[in-house]
Amino acid sequence: MTEHATEEHRRRALAIVQSIGKTQIESRWFTADASVWTPGGTMSAQEYVEVAGSVRHIFTTPLRMQVLHSAADGQLVMIRAASSGVLNDGVEYTNNYVFTAQFNADGLIHAFEEFFDTARAHATIIPALMRWRAEQSGTPN
Repeated sequence: MTEHATEEHRRRALAIVQSIGKTQIESRWFTADASVWTPGGTMSAQEYVEVAGSVRHIFTTPLRMQVLHSAADGQLVMIRAASSGVLNDGVEYTNNYVFTAQFNADGLIHAFEEFFDTARAHATIIPALMRWRAEQSGTPN
């Protein structure tokens, strides 16, 4: 593994983290069979891209992900970040995150993990996301 490849892995993982709540994540950076683990369970990368992409709709302004630290070693990248934003209902959302991304030899992510404070998420962002989904589907909350 070259230093250039490791730095490219870090760049891609950082771009994914900084896309959350702002824009659509680049699904082309994941293998076709990549898995993503969050406290909500394991899902395909495509499902994660869709869920993470919908988050931007529940904030009055884009969610800000401030990277506090990142480390890359070969095919593994770890990122520590803090989020902040105001939800559509006026509630301020902040949380702390740790992300890991495992890359394959082709430079694509085959495993991605997102750790965060679930109590904080369940009190704020999860209800807001459920309300938005209900509005989109036309079903009452």
